[in-house]
Amino acid sequence: MCVCSAQATVHYYIDDDGSQYPTADFASIQEAIDDFNDPMDDAIIHVAPGFYNVAGLPGSYVFSTKGKSVQILSDTSFPGECVIDGSALIAGMVCNSGEDSSVLVKGLVFQNCQTGILCSGNVAPTIADCTIRNCTSDNLGFGAGMAIGNDAHPSISGMTIFNCHAELGAGISVFTGAWPSLTNSTIEGCSASNAGGIGVFANAYIEIQGVSIANCHATDTGGGLAISPESSVNWLGGGSIDGCSAKLGGGIFIATSTGNLTGVTIDNCHAYTGGAICLVNAKTEIQNKLTATNLQITSCTATGGDLSGWPFLSGQGGGIYAYETSVELDQSTVMNCTALSSGGGIAAFNGELLKLTSTTMKGNSANLAGGGVQCESVGLCHVEGGQWSSNTALSGGGAHLQLTSAWLSDLSVVGNIGTPDATEFSAGAAMYLAPAATDTIGISNCRINANSAANGWGNAGAIAIEEPNGQSDMLEVWYSDFCGNYPAVPVSDPLGLPISYHDFLNNYSESLCHGCVGDMDGDAIVDLVDLLTLLQRWGTNDTAGDINLDQTVDVLDILDLLEAWGSCFP
Repeated sequence: MCVCSAQATVHYYIDDDGSQYPTADFASIQEAIDDFNDPMDDAIIHVAPGFYNVAGLPGSYVFSTKGKSVQILSDTSFPGECVIDGSALIAGMVCNSGEDSSVLVKGLVFQNCQTGILCSGNVAPTIADCTIRNCTSDNLGFGAGMAIGNDAHPSISGMTIFNCHAELGAGISVFTGAWPSLTNSTIEGCSASNAGGIGVFANAYIEIQGVSIANCHATDTGGGLAISPESSVNWLGGGSIDGCSAKLGGGIFIATSTGNLTGVTIDNCHAYTGGAICLVNAKTEIQNKLTATNLQITSCTATGGDLSGWPFLSGQGGGIYAYETSVELDQSTVMNCTALSSGGGIAAFNGELLKLTSTTMKGNSANLAGGGVQCESVGLCHVEGGQWSSNTALSGGGAHLQLTSAWLSDLSVVGNIGTPDATEFSAGAAMYLAPAATDTIGISNCRINANSAANGWGNAGAIAIEEPNGQSDMLEVWYSDFCGNYPAVPVSDPLGLPISYHDFLNNYSESLCHGCVGDMDGDAIVDLVDLLTLLQRWGTNDTAGDINLDQTVDVLDILDLLEAWGSCFP
């Protein structure tokens, strides 16, 4: 029988076969919910490990909370799982009758359901520490793990969702005005046509913190996360997207929506375009924007592929692809990403703003233009602080800025490489600029050093600028260094011929360059790679490691290297 406490809380004990609770009240959760009818009291339903399902028709459920103030708790004092099984026909749990945050579901395992958990309408249950696995949504077509819609706003934490499949939002689907919160959860191995991990659709919103999305796949958009249309995501801090893939946006796809990311890591994601993130805008009157702080994107790839039917170029943006959108990154890193075509780190087209603040673009590559950054027909490329280093492309190893106004300040552009192919020469290892007649380009207090246009003819080692017919002196430079570039001409036309520019305030040229002690690989940074190179030559008289030129590579050379540790051009 049920037990009533002094706090007007009714306790029910549920056991599918009576093995754990010999005097169990019921064999199913739904029987306990149906029995509890006192609106002035609360109920706690203790569920013993077991297997709970019902033989229902498609569209029914294993249990529904029916608007009642209940807590449904797995009894952890017994070994085993409390499994809610949908028999591949029904939902696990339904919450759609005005439930508030007093409703708690904790520690259950939902499996083999059409939808593990469905929250719909103005409901706000608390769902914690549950597992949802092996669910496939054939009936709804979305939200095989969780479907949250129509103004629902549950608080969700500690979830593990894996191997779920649907057309939209296989792990979690948030739609039509819903606004849930999701914390400290894992979504893995889920797949959909759109939004393999999480999908946020139709004027919906989700707040995320401490969530990991791994190895999820979408046939079309958003392997890890997709947001569209007129929806938004606020990822507050902590969490990752790893090993996800799609045609557009291997990690994240944003269409006519906004994304705010803080402290998120995206690694090893792949797409035809937008290896980590793809942003596109289908409605010019709706703002489409990505804002990110401490975003880390590594080892992502725009592989190229058939995008027939999509108005986007393939193989663009190994890290980020942005079309008719704005992107603002602060204290972020895009590293070791590759693009089959252009924009190894970032490719931005036809947008309003690309703003990079204290952001590092390092080790990215593109076969054609913009190893670090490709920015074309964007209102303004605004860069303040940070570093572009060791990026490679045919033109614009560091960046390729075309038909775009740009303002670059306090930026280090070091060790970038122009990589010619068999038929074309490289130009502008640091930057390739091709402004329109109405564009302005300014460079202030920058270090443009140790960039090289390798193995070609008529190359510009630092900056190549392709000025419109009849235009000249479109580039303005203040207090900036041009040191150690090859060829040594600071600014040239695409064929390497020196070109005039507004040289303000005594910019430094090659004649004033100084060597960089300890920089053995020529990337203008003294770091671990240089230290390991020295140690490989220990005890020899190899000049590649003999920093002090005393004919012995020894501890004195290590001390000199450590003293020079860091950027050659601070």
